[in-house]
Amino acid sequence: MKYILPLIINRRRTNYLDLKSKASQEHESFVIELPLMDNPFTILAIDKSKSMQALISNASDISLHHIHFSASFDESSQILSIRLSTSANSTAIEENSEEEIDWKNPSRTQPKPKNVAAQQQSSFVLGQIKYTCLDSTSEFKIDGSYVDHLPDEPLKEDFIRCQFIFEANAKTYQSELHFYLAHASCFHHFGLDFGSESSQLKVSGYQSVGHHYHKKTKSKNLFEMVKDFKGMTESNQDFIQHEPNTDFIKSIFFLKKRLSDFSLKDKFIKNDDELKYLVQKNELNSSLTNQFHQLSNLKLAHKHGEILRFMDFQSVQGERVRSLSMDDLKNQAYSTILKSFIEATLQNVLDDECQNNYIRFTILVPNIYSTHEVANTKTVINDIFSKLQHTAAYESKIRAWEVVTVSESDAAFLGYFDQGMHHINPNKYYIIIDCGKGTTDFSIIQTSSNNAKKIKSLYRNGFAGAGNLISYAFFEAMIDFVIKNASNPAATKAFFETIEKAEKAQMNTIFEKLEALKFQYSNKSNIAQRTVENNWNNAQSGDTTLKSLANSEITATVHNLALLLQKVDGFYDWGGYIENACEAITSNIVENIKGVINNIDKSIDCDGILLTGRGFLFKPLLEKLKGRLTTELNFAPNLIKMPDEASQLKAICLDGIFTSGYVIHPELVGFPIHISTKKQAPVNDTSKPKFPRFFDFILRLANMQDNYDETKNSYRIDNLDSLKFLIGNTLYTVADNIFYDTKWVESVDLIFTKDGFYARNISKDNKVIGYSNLIQNSAIDNVTLQYLIPSLFPAKIDTDYIQALKQDVPESIEEDKELADLMSLLPD
Repeated sequence: MKYILPLIINRRRTNYLDLKSKASQEHESFVIELPLMDNPFTILAIDKSKSMQALISNASDISLHHIHFSASFDESSQILSIRLSTSANSTAIEENSEEEIDWKNPSRTQPKPKNVAAQQQSSFVLGQIKYTCLDSTSEFKIDGSYVDHLPDEPLKEDFIRCQFIFEANAKTYQSELHFYLAHASCFHHFGLDFGSESSQLKVSGYQSVGHHYHKKTKSKNLFEMVKDFKGMTESNQDFIQHEPNTDFIKSIFFLKKRLSDFSLKDKFIKNDDELKYLVQKNELNSSLTNQFHQLSNLKLAHKHGEILRFMDFQSVQGERVRSLSMDDLKNQAYSTILKSFIEATLQNVLDDECQNNYIRFTILVPNIYSTHEVANTKTVINDIFSKLQHTAAYESKIRAWEVVTVSESDAAFLGYFDQGMHHINPNKYYIIIDCGKGTTDFSIIQTSSNNAKKIKSLYRNGFAGAGNLISYAFFEAMIDFVIKNASNPAATKAFFETIEKAEKAQMNTIFEKLEALKFQYSNKSNIAQRTVENNWNNAQSGDTTLKSLANSEITATVHNLALLLQKVDGFYDWGGYIENACEAITSNIVENIKGVINNIDKSIDCDGILLTGRGFLFKPLLEKLKGRLTTELNFAPNLIKMPDEASQLKAICLDGIFTSGYVIHPELVGFPIHISTKKQAPVNDTSKPKFPRFFDFILRLANMQDNYDETKNSYRIDNLDSLKFLIGNTLYTVADNIFYDTKWVESVDLIFTKDGFYARNISKDNKVIGYSNLIQNSAIDNVTLQYLIPSLFPAKIDTDYIQALKQDVPESIEEDKELADLMSLLPD
């Protein structure tokens, strides 16, 4: 039972505050960057055009125009109390609110409020800061300003507790937030992209120049920082995690199969030698693979840990040995790697003399993350800073921190404009597609009618499947060439066995060559096929050729395969795997955004389709997507933009983290799509590859009639034939079965909370009759696995996904008959 109060923190991020009847012991903290000029700054604001929403039976949402805010400061406890009360004399807005008009029609005049109450103001002084609480007709806000002058050093009174109290129906609902005011001399902003293929980090801070401070943002070489932190002095070129000519560190990690003194209650891997994130090339041998498992893409393992059960581990505590899976260890491994990245950065950035530093840590997250996975990421990072704060090395250095998560595609949008690559205009919408190695993420963002820097997301989503999926398609096509020329079944079986048992160094060589061959990929034509196949057939090492490789158990080795691949040029799509991978990725993108675009106000034009991510370095994927955007969605080709430099395809997302002047939504990533049972028209185009059922489900079942409204935090469900939703490429359903009783249900809407999305049954007099959380609807099917596994594992280095593809589907929850009926409506 709670009310949800929408806030804007520091004019830069939204926050949905839970007002609960039972006070929480955990409070979110925010770092407020003090301005360099003697100007007021806003700590928090509440937009009165919005509503405070109820998750309480028989309660109603309350328009914030009907809320009176009163603030009082207790000097003894240093607590700022903000009391909310309903008032019959509060401002009423005619017709559409100012917020609605701002997004819909620039020509309409603003509504004039009736019974306008005079704004109320109170203030108090704490140390060098004067705090002003202002309750006006349009918003309630808390501003800060300097009492005398710009402070030369960090504030002594830098902390303020802010309590929110609302009384309704003889009950008290409350919550608390903590704010830390950071002087320029000790403020640091870290931005991390923990990538599927590689990770990168930037740092923003202030440099003292005379009596003034200048803000600078610069990229840090994450590989070198981690290497220095670990005290390693070998050449960068000796490590498999080193990526030449970049500041990245490759996301290749190894976890020991037998862990000493490990408990599932532990938040980190205790022993440094049991988790390797710096491995020299000469270590890639059977000794390493016998003792260590290579970890999957940890970003996706958060979401799909259950399919990693085949990776077996053991915890050894004295004489007790306990079996574990990667699903059991994914959080601890992720936390330990992040902790090393953070410690390496702190060691590099913080001065020995500088005490009480304030850190804002922003991490990019894929759009397939659920609210719970976003919250888990924040919890992991908060645990890291909490642990570091209580160590001797950092107990006096870390005063406070704030953790922010940002959608990868939203950050790419902000990066485009931060770098001046595209001009942003008011009353337009923009499509951003970020295709990396592990995931493809996309956003549709609208600018308001009067302010190009006021933005809202119309849609965010994504899926597992990007560059690694294409890399695996190259691997499959190569195997197809070898097998189609094989005539000895026993030798062929032996060849597959050698691949599964291959040492990491050998597979690394093979995938490095396949990555290089991506840029020699041939178009589908008989001449191109003959040319490439002649080259491959004639590739020879000693008496062994590629054509005859799998005809003898003696020659059918990974070592020979690696040698022969070095002698080939060109590549052909044997088996059509590459074409099918590109088709799957582009179809998923286009079909996902099609419904949203159809629902956008026709008076608002698309002003740019912005492409980012290193997946688009593969030109056939890029050209196929461009073709579908122009032919199927009727966008002009000149709307499609990409960074001029290949290095910016990945770096641009981090640039967006440090862009100022925009308000972002850091907790909500994937948007919900209501899934209707309305049968779709059959697809008669036989020229396209036949898609697996998984993609049929995504592409054809989403029959969008309306979009989730981020500004209102509402998704009204008019068609109640189904209460199933696609969020972040995962299917969810309403948990409470009573929502399927048509006699009980009157009107359903979906709202976002910190605990995830909730469905509410709303009566005709706008009271909440009941509410329910959403639960994941079904287990992963075989086809999903075939697209997910190559994205989970860094294809350059490992073949564990071959084993994963052989596994049975994880034990599913009880079969959902309604889902089966829903699926049966799909056209063949």
